[in-house]
Amino acid sequence: MSFRGHTTLTARLAPAYAELPDVAGFAAQFRRDFDLDVFAPDSAAKPGYGEYDPGRDAVTESLLAQTVWEAQESTLAADILAQTAGVVLDFGAHIGWYTVLAALFGAHPVIAFEEHEATREVLEANIRRHSVAADLRPGVTASTTPFAHDSIGEVALMKCDIEGAEDLAVDACAELFADHRIRYALIEISPIFTADGRSNCDYVAMTGQLLDWGYHLFRIPPKGWEHNDEYREQPVATLIRRCAVGADWPAVIAGCRQDNFVFIRSEDAA
Repeated sequence: MSFRGHTTLTARLAPAYAELPDVAGFAAQFRRDFDLDVFAPDSAAKPGYGEYDPGRDAVTESLLAQTVWEAQESTLAADILAQTAGVVLDFGAHIGWYTVLAALFGAHPVIAFEEHEATREVLEANIRRHSVAADLRPGVTASTTPFAHDSIGEVALMKCDIEGAEDLAVDACAELFADHRIRYALIEISPIFTADGRSNCDYVAMTGQLLDWGYHLFRIPPKGWEHNDEYREQPVATLIRRCAVGADWPAVIAGCRQDNFVFIRSEDAA
């Protein structure tokens, strides 16, 4: 199961990014090249109480206001994709920002998971508009089981943002992690999603398992790095390595509210 980027779109986007020498220039190019209309579905009326409208949530509102979603994380993902071959796993694909980015930028095969039906419809529309061949999986639930690992090969990037169920995705990919076939994992740590006042996910236990598998933990650079002289004009990989989390990682993870981290396998973290 995979999405593959259309050849003409890949040829249009990839060379422009590959020639950029610094992070700030990349971010500017990223904003210019993406077609915001694709990620902003029509939504004439506000949703009623208890209803969900993917055209009016945090992702699309951010795209409308800033023309990019998660600038730091998106720039990191594109930097990884420019240098790393392999499949991309997108857990919580939402309306397709990372899915389309991965499929276009380097023509990476992508396996996308999205549980919410209304959001999945927008995801499918965005994929069609970018001429990306799609085979969608319906989602990640409590019954998630490991999928056919042998058919995947090496994973360039796993992106996981599923609102407190990230441990389920990690469990489903346990064999891939144990075999070090996942090179980079971009995972949101978000204890704010709770059930009966308790976090849906034991993030400390999940992080400990990833470290036991031989992954190194790095925090995403602080928001606004592209406007900070300390960070500007440095490769994203350099920025990430400056944000390594040390022996106090349990306290760091336990103190998070909604933060993004990248786990890098030991072979790539040196």
